[in-house]
Amino acid sequence: MLGSGEVGYYLHNRHGDVTGLVDPSGATVASYTYDYSSSQYYLRARFYSPEVGRFLTQDTYKGSPWTPWTQNLYTYVGNNPVNYVDPTGHNACTPEDLKEGICTIKDGAPRPMTIPDVSKAAGNAKLFVELFTPYAKKIAEKTGVAWELVVAQAGLETQYGLYITRDADTGQSSLNLYNIKGAGPAGTAWAETWEHREDNRLVDGFRAYFSFEQSVDDWINLLSTDDRYAKVWASRGDPKAAEALGRSPYATDPDHGDKLKWIMKTFMGVIM
Repeated sequence: MLGSGEVGYYLHNRHGDVTGLVDPSGATVASYTYDYSSSQYYLRARFYSPEVGRFLTQDTYKGSPWTPWTQNLYTYVGNNPVNYVDPTGHNACTPEDLKEGICTIKDGAPRPMTIPDVSKAAGNAKLFVELFTPYAKKIAEKTGVAWELVVAQAGLETQYGLYITRDADTGQSSLNLYNIKGAGPAGTAWAETWEHREDNRLVDGFRAYFSFEQSVDDWINLLSTDDRYAKVWASRGDPKAAEALGRSPYATDPDHGDKLKWIMKTFMGVIM
């Protein structure tokens, strides 16, 4: 396998599937393998059975809450490999749209494969909102979550892209825009954090993702499936849901809700 910081190149077949990984010299570092004893393919993360036409274990990525077919954790590109490819393991794209830098999911709704690099805002609230808003509005169309809330929560948690949690040992970005704790699709990023309830600093584990888009999907999935956030989800289409979010277990800062409302009023013109 390649070490940290080393460059590798993916090899693809005509369907766009990744079939191997080589280093700059052309030496094979990793490849798909066929297990003759079990008649299964090992695709670097999971075994795939060509007989039943699906993976034998679930994907670590739980899918998009606004595209139900992606939540089938055993299939490859919605069982439509003739028309779709999956270069990242997390988005089904047409080859044509992939060349254009957009990912078209099965319902035909194009969207950017990843959210713009909001870390470039580096604490500039106006720029952060400008970068994130177009994508947040697409999320709002699909999920009903107020785009202002999507942007404000990410802005508050990352200080407008300035502090996106990085693992203390590796320095690798978690791409976690909402500081959700636990293990994510890309593992766990351990970092120092401030907890208002304990009024002290401590080291905790945050979910790590392969893209900002995954982070947003996971946040919305948390709000929509966890009963503790039922009041937030019920009012999700109104920016005033910030008040419910501020009172939820998500927030350890007693002023969390007021800060969200201030961000939305100051940078998005929302009148509360």
